[in-house]
Amino acid sequence: MRSTNALEWKIWAAMNGLPGVVTVILLYLVPSFAVDTFAWPVPVRASAVFLAASFLIRGAFFFLVFRGVPWNRLRYFTWGNVAFVSVLLVATFVHADKFRFDLFTGWLWLYLYLEEPLWMVFLISRLSRQPLEPVARTIPPLPAFKVFLFVQAMILIGVSGFLLFAPETFNPQWPWTLTPLTGRVIAGWPLSFGVWSIVLANMDNWDDMKMGIGLNILWLAALLITTLVFISEFNLSRLATGLYITFIVAALAGLLLFSWLQERRAAFAAAR
Repeated sequence: MRSTNALEWKIWAAMNGLPGVVTVILLYLVPSFAVDTFAWPVPVRASAVFLAASFLIRGAFFFLVFRGVPWNRLRYFTWGNVAFVSVLLVATFVHADKFRFDLFTGWLWLYLYLEEPLWMVFLISRLSRQPLEPVARTIPPLPAFKVFLFVQAMILIGVSGFLLFAPETFNPQWPWTLTPLTGRVIAGWPLSFGVWSIVLANMDNWDDMKMGIGLNILWLAALLITTLVFISEFNLSRLATGLYITFIVAALAGLLLFSWLQERRAAFAAAR
């Protein structure tokens, strides 16, 4: 059956997950790391903690892969991950002069985002030759859940487009001050979750959607907690700050509600 139990998947997960976990800890707990040692200078604390909350999800993803995930639950990630890595590489090459290639962290950043997609293509091509895990019972997602995911995708992809293509113009509309490089890197997360939302909305079995929805919930929860803890770092006079928090709360509440409803449907189907 297709799963990530093979050694090469575990190596890939550890190689990409461990640097992310270390980065999360340092970005949260050592403010000077973002300014003096990170792959590029991130002097705005709100940007640093956003990156920390978002890299936390990357760590969780690779932890699940390391444990061994059935391909049915993992297959959603491919195109979103391609979008994420592409954005980070574009940002890296467009702003190469801002990166600290005199430090280990600058070269590690470049290595990770060149290596990750190449390994991913290799691993997926090998996995595709193995038989799919059989599905005992299909629990389709609620139509309203699909609509919710499409709406979330439209918002996230729209925001990522502004951050990627017009970070200077979008800067006054963001909850904190952004540099063009940091804005373009941050765009990777809403774009990837937007793409994942579309892919998940087109899947026909709740069990296959669980991992992707769970990581979406975890990302939003991490952003919300981070925002509340570091609220003094945000520009509360900007309308965008209220909209940012409102979207996170609404999206998180919606995903939790629909996940609960799907679990109830699954439990009812199992009981029958």
